[in-house]
Amino acid sequence: MQNEFIIKINKDRNGEEVSLENISIGAADALNVFIGSLSDFAKTEKNIFDFRISLKNGCIETSLSYPSTKTEVDTDIQNIYEGNSSEEYKVKIFKNIQDKIKANGIDYSIIHRNDGQDKDLTSIFKAKKFTAKKLPEIPWFYDVIFVEGELFDLGGKVKVNAHIADKNDFQYLIDCNKEQAKRFGPIYENTFVSILRKYRPN
Repeated sequence: MQNEFIIKINKDRNGEEVSLENISIGAADALNVFIGSLSDFAKTEKNIFDFRISLKNGCIETSLSYPSTKTEVDTDIQNIYEGNSSEEYKVKIFKNIQDKIKANGIDYSIIHRNDGQDKDLTSIFKAKKFTAKKLPEIPWFYDVIFVEGELFDLGGKVKVNAHIADKNDFQYLIDCNKEQAKRFGPIYENTFVSILRKYRPN
């Protein structure tokens, strides 16, 4: 079974029926935004070969379809319209759709079809302003560590840095000034250094 996210252009701003054979410039502009946005959204998900975009006549219907097993896609869509998504790029894609729906007075319908059940999102897209949920800022931690390892690169014309690999082959990139760089010693030889480490968990 395929799940779908569907955008319908029902009537133009004059209340006239629309079709792919006779589309106003405003509706064509909206259709272009919808196709581009749904394509961009599909590209943010895993394995885009499972996604399809279709156009249907009658009203002008743009649909993004994907396997119902991809429950993470349904979760992403739901999080966006419920205001629980912290993924700014995905939220921006849906905001582009929303801005077009609010802007030009054309009659639209938005449907999210999940496991054969249709959820009408039209009023949400017209009323709510989509924004990304701000995550709490993760603080930086600092400590002094002592490193013994091989200096395997030293350089940087504008921003000077040293590259050291310890006995476990963990590599450190150390910012320094030119005077400090001169004290590291020859390349490919063992060196000892104490450094101020700035890090976040994970």
